[in-house]
Amino acid sequence: MDGDKPAGSVSCQLHMVPYPAVLKQEHMLHGYIWTVYTDPAYRGQGIAKKLMALAVEHLKDIGCTTIVLHSSDAGEKLYRGMGFEMAKEMRLKFKTVS
Repeated sequence: MDGDKPAGSVSCQLHMVPYPAVLKQEHMLHGYIWTVYTDPAYRGQGIAKKLMALAVEHLKDIGCTTIVLHSSDAGEKLYRGMGFEMAKEMRLKFKTVS
């Protein structure tokens, strides 16, 4: 915070994955991080890294065994530097009808 203005933000939660109940619970505890943001006036000062470290620690403390996030090109270097690895994901998009 800089006075009343936040310098950045991050959101995280325990992500309830739709895996079958045959998996042991310790393999189903995925954390999810999204909306990592630093105000442009404060970028380059390590704020996103500190926020990420806090989110990672929180998810670890609540028992998560894996953390998932979707990275922008701008955030990829930070996340890789913290130990995150690329994972394969596929999507199927449908045209929207107006």
